Amino acid sequence: MSRHLERNPNTISMILDRMERHSLVKKTRDTTDRRIVYVALTDKGKKIIKAAEATGDQIIDKFKDSFSEEERKACGLFVDKLDKVINQHRTAHQSMKSRRRRVVRKFTD
Repeated sequence: MSRHLERNPNTISMILDRMERHSLVKKTRDTTDRRIVYVALTDKGKKIIKAAEATGDQIIDKFKDSFSEEERKACGLFVDKLDKVINQHRTAHQSMKSRRRRVVRKFTD
């Protein structure tokens, strides 16, 4: 997870510990290799993510109306090109990439 997010493992561990204390995730260790920790969202964590996504969608909808269809399409093309350039220079983060695309699709629709 730390490699995927390009963060120090200690930083990720501290964040996950706080999330676990707030019942947002559940951590379990692998039975054969205790260095491996599995992380799963709890129902409470899933609800918070859904609420955050809904808020993000509302913000996009609010700003979307300020741009013409042509401007939104140009923005989508720009973000797609930027994504390609970034991916040429480093390994892409799949979850972040798909999230960017979801936001751009919503904005440009």
